[in-house]
Amino acid sequence: MQIKNKHLFLKYALPCASVLIKRGWVKKEIIDRLKEKVLSGENIDEDVRCIFVVASSLCSLIAKKMKKRKIDDDVIRKYFWYYHDEVVDNRYEKMRDFDPVLCKTYPGKILEVRDQDIVVETPRGRVTCRESFENVKPGDFVVIHYNYIIEKIDEQTAKNLWQKKK
Repeated sequence: MQIKNKHLFLKYALPCASVLIKRGWVKKEIIDRLKEKVLSGENIDEDVRCIFVVASSLCSLIAKKMKKRKIDDDVIRKYFWYYHDEVVDNRYEKMRDFDPVLCKTYPGKILEVRDQDIVVETPRGRVTCRESFENVKPGDFVVIHYNYIIEKIDEQTAKNLWQKKK
């Protein structure tokens, strides 16, 4: 199934790529190039489904259940916000080669932005992020994944996710 917004999909999926590189399933150069394309807003022609097989397959299943013909923003968020944690736990039981706490997505509130560090309050406590796909300031609500800031969200969405992730 086609991914409608590869930029959003990659914002959520790219933080996991270090594990795929470590396993030898993808080359670092490919991931670095995709990350640059996301950061610059450049068009992404690559079929990213063959890199992020688990996430794209599960997004396809969610899209079908939602009676959608493409993996759109709602499907991507539904997977990463509500289903990804269970997938992480299951994959960790089999693979045991990554940190399952870091690999989960969390809502957060930006507390401080300094040099290269962004301090975020999350349900798992304060986290320092060094990578961001967004320009943020203190008070912004965000989703983080592997200590990457993925995207800004509104306060009510953050509160709802916070309750789920406690």
